[in-house]
Amino acid sequence: MLYYNMKYFVIIFSFISICYVQVKHADFTSEDFDTFRISIQIQKDVLDNKLKKYYEPSNGINLGLELPFYIGLVKTNIDFFIYDKLKFQIGDNTYESQKFISIHPNMVWGIKLKLYQNIKWFNGLGLGGYIYYPESNWDSYFTLGKNTETELSFSFSSILDYNLNEKFNLVFSIQHNHVLTYQKIRINSIAIGISKKINNPKWLSMVLR
Repeated sequence: MLYYNMKYFVIIFSFISICYVQVKHADFTSEDFDTFRISIQIQKDVLDNKLKKYYEPSNGINLGLELPFYIGLVKTNIDFFIYDKLKFQIGDNTYESQKFISIHPNMVWGIKLKLYQNIKWFNGLGLGGYIYYPESNWDSYFTLGKNTETELSFSFSSILDYNLNEKFNLVFSIQHNHVLTYQKIRINSIAIGISKKINNPKWLSMVLR
């Protein structure tokens, strides 16, 4: 247990140290707030041992938005999955889990480092929630409440951006999620896709500044 806690302490301490160095040497200009980025990625969830014997996640889709901030960047994203049911055994009995839709909105703050001329590396900490919509309720309207289950989550994100041209980037991302259920669940997400830079309307640039 002590080793586990120390490992995450070292990760968080290293992240804060990198952020401090970047912020100390950062040179923010008003032009930084003239654009934002949208992204779309194909995503795969890798489940921990508590979940993988009960569910098989299909390939999902991740939609993202990246906004500049005075210190670092803010990334918001939402991903959608269908978790297929599996048969499992407890003792001599065989059971079948329930199929459900997983929706995961998440907001991340972090720092982007320039590794090479066309490659940038973003690392950040996030807060979000997992919304589970079970198959047994699909004949009812989707609502947050009695037809769904919601769990809080914390995450660490690491994203590589490869610049293709003035507007488009190739994006590869890894996200480690802690779902705060009674028995803690860990989900690792791997995604690849593209992002596009878009110019802000003048009124939005003024608000962000």
